[in-house]
Amino acid sequence: MSRYSRPYDDPRWRRVRPTILKRDGGVCQIGGPRCTTVATQVDHVRSWRELDESLWFEPTMLRAACRSCNSQAGARRQAQLADMGRRMLSDNRRQW
Repeated sequence: MSRYSRPYDDPRWRRVRPTILKRDGGVCQIGGPRCTTVATQVDHVRSWRELDESLWFEPTMLRAACRSCNSQAGARRQAQLADMGRRMLSDNRRQW
């Protein structure tokens, strides 16, 4: 188990981030509606909160992203998680 509560605090993040940007040629891999195509950030394909810590820095779980797409992807994931939580609560209430 890592002593860091989030991957961005871990020194491994500073090492893997430039590697991912270089691998993807500095081009955003998300391509959302407001994409600038110039990747300046690295996005977890699946939210790091959903991943086992051993996968936080796995290159297959990371992709280059522009700021716009990265913030939209995060918001979209948070909305999906909230929907899942509401469904679970609703299902539990029906069982009572």
